[in-house]
Amino acid sequence: MNFAQAVSELAAFGVNAGVLSYSFDSSSPGTVLTNITPFLSTNFSGQYIPLTLSQGPAAPVTKALVPNVVGMLYSDAQLALGQARLLIASPVWMLSNTVKSQYVISQSISAGSTVPEQTQVTIVVSGFSVLQQPGVPTPVP
Repeated sequence: MNFAQAVSELAAFGVNAGVLSYSFDSSSPGTVLTNITPFLSTNFSGQYIPLTLSQGPAAPVTKALVPNVVGMLYSDAQLALGQARLLIASPVWMLSNTVKSQYVISQSISAGSTVPEQTQVTIVVSGFSVLQQPGVPTPVP
């Protein structure tokens, strides 16, 4: 039953439609998911009954394959993650004796993993951030 039909049936007993909530469901959008039968009585006259309406089926989640960016130059890693439709968190900067400056040391999600698009990946990059370079004054707020 749709919302208008539910409101009409409830109104016949003096019952009001209350707060609306929405849920993804296999039903058509606008279908009332709440079982209103128990409320079709004058015992509930004047009361507000919360209703849940269907939003229809949820859109399928599109997946992304996480690329291996370890060992890449930071700018190349950003590009690879962006092309994979993933979000890139602010990098963590770490000094390393074994990895050249501006190269990726590690990533938060293993390469080859399948994750929902727009998942955030954090990478650890060797070196200093631009604002932490030796000899570069740090701005004071």
